Amino acid sequence: MRGWTPMVTWLGAVFSAGPLFWLVVTLVRAWSDPMAVDGGLWVRMGVGLMLMEFIVLHSGGFMGALAVGDVAPRRKLALFLGLAAFYGLFAWAFAAALGTWTVLKIYGLLMAGRYLTVMAADKVGKTLLLVRSAVGVGAYLGTVFLTLFVPVPRAGITYDVLDQVYPGRGSGVWEQQPQIAIAAAVLYFAIMGVFEVVVGLRGAMKVVGGDAGVLAAGRSARGVLGGEDGGRGQQGGGGEGSDGLVDGTTGE
Repeated sequence: MRGWTPMVTWLGAVFSAGPLFWLVVTLVRAWSDPMAVDGGLWVRMGVGLMLMEFIVLHSGGFMGALAVGDVAPRRKLALFLGLAAFYGLFAWAFAAALGTWTVLKIYGLLMAGRYLTVMAADKVGKTLLLVRSAVGVGAYLGTVFLTLFVPVPRAGITYDVLDQVYPGRGSGVWEQQPQIAIAAAVLYFAIMGVFEVVVGLRGAMKVVGGDAGVLAAGRSARGVLGGEDGGRGQQGGGGEGSDGLVDGTTGE
């Protein structure tokens, strides 16, 4: 099981961090040249993703509690699938409103990463799930407030482009100035992507380090036993004692 856990830890980090970094690159491209990315669709997507992320953060708290709880694996799987399906309805609603299924694909990858983490986490990993939720909430609120109070350049999202790609927008700040939502999304997803990689790296190294410690302890124990057996061989007879000292493992 120990040999399998580092791989699962890394897979969880890849599934969780990969879509986040992809979002950062895509949103930066859409910010600088909106029409070059799916014909300007990502201007609305930037706003929709930040709204959906609030739902994802909400689900993260429940999934962290599920991982920490002492629940049988089958029941844990059933509860996880129930939560994923429930919050998936919100993701589907956002996807339908935005006219693209990319949101659902991203949601699916994120849930796959969380599933691996929830099912394979040890005690430390379970605590990290709760920490991840807390970091996510802090990063979300921090980036939202920062971009609201710090001037954000429009870059390629001019008024003419905005009228083309987002004609039916409402009167909210993010809808009237989607570059603010996109800037917040870029910062937020970058922070969370780095966090996922760091957590995956530390988790894998911790497991591997634990294995190395176990192996070292085993070698030490064999060395001590070998020394004791060699000593007994010296007391019992010269030939047997010599064999014990040379072999270093047994005096028999």
